[in-house]
Amino acid sequence: MSETEILNKSPLMTYIKEFDTQHIDWGYNQYWVNANAQDRQVWNTLFKSELNFREKYGLNAIWSDEGGQGDGKSMALVRKKQIIEEVFRVPFNLKRFISEIHFFTDDLEAKLSEHNTRDCNVLDEQIREYGLMARFQEDRLANYEDTYRKPQRSIGYASPSLRRHEHFFIFEAMGDFFVDPSNYNVTSIEILLKTKRKSDGMIMPRGVLKLKAPPVELWEAYNKKKDKFIEKMRQRQGGMMERIEKDAQKVIDEFGEGTFLRPLKDGGYLLIGKDSIKLHVYKSLGMRAYTVAGYDLIIEEIRRKLNPN
Repeated sequence: MSETEILNKSPLMTYIKEFDTQHIDWGYNQYWVNANAQDRQVWNTLFKSELNFREKYGLNAIWSDEGGQGDGKSMALVRKKQIIEEVFRVPFNLKRFISEIHFFTDDLEAKLSEHNTRDCNVLDEQIREYGLMARFQEDRLANYEDTYRKPQRSIGYASPSLRRHEHFFIFEAMGDFFVDPSNYNVTSIEILLKTKRKSDGMIMPRGVLKLKAPPVELWEAYNKKKDKFIEKMRQRQGGMMERIEKDAQKVIDEFGEGTFLRPLKDGGYLLIGKDSIKLHVYKSLGMRAYTVAGYDLIIEEIRRKLNPN
């Protein structure tokens, strides 16, 4: 059976194809209202059926969890990893489970370099804050589904937002939690499933899943690992401005102050434009040393240092 023939049997894709054909004239808002009005349990069942289908036919699951800080994307990410392992019959082991939760891309890549099968690695990080090139990450994510399909290696990715989506499952954490009033522990969380509409490529809301929160022991172990990550990032960020100042001076020294100053008729000088400064920064430092925000800080630091007035 060809891959196309297999995918045509997908429970979720079959439903979506039929729905989109019947509602070809609907816009995003109509999809959103419809998705939120549907029974959560129906979508829990449909998602589980899709995972069972993927396990049976030798496929994997590649997904992203998006949302703002505090909306629950990390909890959703960890819970879906647990669900996928149950479906793919991976015996639970807490130490192994936590070892497959990553906060740095290099750690994820190292784990994926191992010749494992039916594992489920997740990357929980903030692409705009921690120095990763956003588009570069999106390209990697888009390639994961094909690369790791045969060994059935699943991968999840938590992020504030991805501008492009080439993978199948897109979830949005909406900050909808359900809490046990006796101890204030979160018992469940709602997440909105989105997929592309084939006719125009638009990402449309499909339905809301209501997932149980991860078990307390698992969630505490996750938070312990995340605390270590945050502490490491604080240490890195403590030296970030010093690094920016040094790199800004490096660019100035490499090209000379005169490169960045344009003489005026009255004998004064004017700084060249930001885009021109950026070009010299890229030439000196490369294009993957910082985030977009980091490069902006370097440009401002160069302007501050020269400040011809």
